[in-house]
Amino acid sequence: MEKESSYAHISQKDIGGVCMTVQELFRKANKQMVFNAYALIEPLFDDLNKDSLAVKAGKMEIIKNRIFTLCNHICECKPVQGKQETVFVMEKSSTQYGYSYIKEIEAFCIKDDEALNAVDKDFTIWNRNGEVILNHYDISFIPFEEVAAYTIAGESVATYGVDACCAAILNQMCFWGTTVESRNERIEDVINELEESAKNIKPEECISHEELFAELEEELISDMSDDEKLYHQYEKEFRQKVRDIERREMIRVTDGDHKRYIEIIRAEYNDRIGEDKTKHNRRVFRR
Repeated sequence: MEKESSYAHISQKDIGGVCMTVQELFRKANKQMVFNAYALIEPLFDDLNKDSLAVKAGKMEIIKNRIFTLCNHICECKPVQGKQETVFVMEKSSTQYGYSYIKEIEAFCIKDDEALNAVDKDFTIWNRNGEVILNHYDISFIPFEEVAAYTIAGESVATYGVDACCAAILNQMCFWGTTVESRNERIEDVINELEESAKNIKPEECISHEELFAELEEELISDMSDDEKLYHQYEKEFRQKVRDIERREMIRVTDGDHKRYIEIIRAEYNDRIGEDKTKHNRRVFRR
């Protein structure tokens, strides 16, 4: 039977009072710096984009204005209060062999009551190797008004700064659109598509991902020149030879990031627990 955390007595009000909310974070931000960081997290134009420099500059101005508008929206909206949750901004290392120095910044949320029940245990996030699993949640589907009420992790702000944290949050939340309207419409479409697909799925007609990739590869090869086919063959043979090496490297990098995430999350909630104890001792002393 799982023992109850010794920190379960800490109220949601206590938690919310320790760090600022996402809305308060955005109110402290410099919108131009938020856009600069947003444009660096994920390139606005990929290598295949053939637009002229002038066209790209115009599109950047449109995106910048949309980011400014979203910053204003989060600052001015009425936050929807729900269960207390905390947004963390962290960096993951690339698992591609030889490129672990490349970092990808991400934002996700954790339910505070779940964290407080796990913080004094051997918890994990990405696997089942610990005493308890602490779930983390995607924020890309959540309305801005709800995220505005979440707490932003003090550890994240201390590490990356206000503007970069805002940019990471927007990068995650703008996956479905860079305006409130387009984002809401796309999310609704995706949910409807998923529900419709779930109704029409026939297990007997499904194929494995191995079969799917084999079909796609066969289709791709059919359009190749002789040299391209030979190159693809040698590349595939190389991939098979180094597969175990790449797998070991992926495990090493992932385990390192996992341990670092756990340390940061534990430090965040231990800071709040310490703050709560300090407040309690002050109240006792005054009496």
